[in-house]
Amino acid sequence: FATITYAIATGGAGATITVLPGTYDAALGEVFPITLLTDQTVVGDVPTKGGGATPTSIVGKGTYGGLSGVGSIATVVCGPSSTISGFQIDADSHALSHAGVVIHGVLAHVNSNTIMNTTYAGVYMNDAKASQVVGNQFDTSSYGVYLNASPDTPVIGTNVFASPSLSINMTGVDSDPWIDNNTFQSGSIVCVQVSSGYPRISGNTFEAGSGATYGAVRTRNLTAAPILRSNIFQNSLAVQIQRDGFPDLGASGDPGNNDFTGVTGVCIQHDGTTDINAIGNTWPNDPPVDGVDIIINGTGSVILFTVPVDASSVGRMKGAY
Repeated sequence: FATITYAIATGGAGATITVLPGTYDAALGEVFPITLLTDQTVVGDVPTKGGGATPTSIVGKGTYGGLSGVGSIATVVCGPSSTISGFQIDADSHALSHAGVVIHGVLAHVNSNTIMNTTYAGVYMNDAKASQVVGNQFDTSSYGVYLNASPDTPVIGTNVFASPSLSINMTGVDSDPWIDNNTFQSGSIVCVQVSSGYPRISGNTFEAGSGATYGAVRTRNLTAAPILRSNIFQNSLAVQIQRDGFPDLGASGDPGNNDFTGVTGVCIQHDGTTDINAIGNTWPNDPPVDGVDIIINGTGSVILFTVPVDASSVGRMKGAY
């Protein structure tokens, strides 16, 4: 078949469609957004994420009527239990509402793609069930993955966020993804922003230069309670807590095992009102220095040790000395 659009329609539900290298755009006859049917698998050049000697590229955009605002313009829309992998997904667009891939109200798999040139969201997940966004490269300018109202533990894993200014954003009704083993190379604003939900953030590497403005992880409301375990922080501001943000960076019997030794500035900046646990981590200074490694601007405290007691000599950091 000459186009992916025709192959999807002809193959029907449950079909596996293998796509040869080339550029698939409106000039070729593609109709956007390309919309996968139930149980379909559309696969290109998986080993190179679509970036082979001759790229396997989907280039274009169209109106998706299932959403208003973010995701209402899309390149690819996933169907129930569908999979798309092995493509360069290129919006060729500067539309504010555009998303490279939309997962809306279904469980889908977006694996081993290069998401590029999308001004707003690389992958937009709205009520995304237990979808998986795994092994992708994000070369987007604004959001990498934007989650809204996705509480059924979707997985965002082993991706590389090379250029988004805000790599992963959670908003709306609580979203509870597993954000595991990703590499954040950029994020001039923030790498992972949690405005609501209880995500597990573990095994990630936040490289130098990422999260420069608001931190590698930023949590902003009482319903924003991420669990952070075994992450490596190498940037200038690791975790910022605002308002009533309530992150768990390690508890008694369940240590954080986060490595802050590569942080070049502040490990935790607590501007909020809550007492948070940060037990069992590795710090640039042992114990961490109040006003250097941990800065508390709000009324909350940071609990560093298993048996917390007030320790006035370290401001509002608490611990057993």
